[in-house]
Amino acid sequence: MSAFHNKKSPWFIAAPSFVWPAVVGDNCYYLQHLVDEVELIFFETESSLNYTEHDLPHGLKDLNMGYHLHLPLDLPWEEGVGRVIRDIEKLAAQVEYLSPHCFVLHPPRDPEVFTEFHRAWQEHPDLGSRKLLLENVQENDLVQIWPLILQTEFKICLDLGHLLAFNQQELFNLRGFRDRLEMLHIYGDNDPSRHTSLANLSPTGQEILKSVLEKFPSNRTIVLEVFNPEDLHQSLDIFSNWIINWGLS
Repeated sequence: MSAFHNKKSPWFIAAPSFVWPAVVGDNCYYLQHLVDEVELIFFETESSLNYTEHDLPHGLKDLNMGYHLHLPLDLPWEEGVGRVIRDIEKLAAQVEYLSPHCFVLHPPRDPEVFTEFHRAWQEHPDLGSRKLLLENVQENDLVQIWPLILQTEFKICLDLGHLLAFNQQELFNLRGFRDRLEMLHIYGDNDPSRHTSLANLSPTGQEILKSVLEKFPSNRTIVLEVFNPEDLHQSLDIFSNWIINWGLS
């Protein structure tokens, strides 16, 4: 059981596999006593497809942690949905031994491409049974494709920093949004490109986070999506204090 989980958080607390300037595997070993789960964050498609045992050692399966996979930010949508699905299939195979409980995707904005992707995902013999979460990003706040999302089984990963930076509060007005919410990404909102410590989360951000957590079911995942050790340690302490002070621990 992780150090953080002993603080009685009702949620699983995760951190990305890029906190230290080291390979994915090393980050997982460093994180095993800090958090409950690792966000296996694959930034670039090509380099991630070339990961080896050095990057993803088989011993990771023996750590007392959960995993989920954040799919690359540069999936080759311009080459067609078929190519994207094939790349995701290969990436999923790399971490199959870690049994990731879900995948997180920055979805295509084009409604036709999104619909085609959903159809291909459903029809895939392996991927179709996996849980896929769609994240709100700068290029796609999910609002325009929301009617299409409602026709799928896809869930939602809410990035609070993106919501604040790009004025995406309209998300909370979407029919069924909270029912589909499965994961949160949180970090300081002073610069969404850098993902700094929760010490930098604005009062507005804190109020929104509190209101979301008050209705966020237990045993879901909250990712402290920061990318250096100092910010992570600070954010773990801050988040622990917040949920105690808010009566949510």
